[in-house]
Amino acid sequence: MARPWTTSDNDLLRNSAGRHPIAEIARRLNRSVSATYVQASKLSISFRLARDRAQQSPAHDNTLIATEKL
Repeated sequence: MARPWTTSDNDLLRNSAGRHPIAEIARRLNRSVSATYVQASKLSISFRLARDRAQQSPAHDNTLIATEKL
C-alpha cells in the first residue's frame, strides 16, 4: 500500500514546484516521479513551460514553472 502524503510532503511539493526538476522533488520526497506528478495534480499544481522568457537564450525555454490553479 502507498505511503500517505503528509502536510509536510504537500508543502515541499508546492514550494519546490517550478524551482527544482520534478525528479529532484520526487527524490527529496522519497517517491516516484509518477506519484509526485499525481499528487501535484490532486493539489491543482500544474507544471508549465515558461512562455515569457523571450529575452533568454533558447536553452532556457524548457524551464518549468508551476502555477497553482485557483
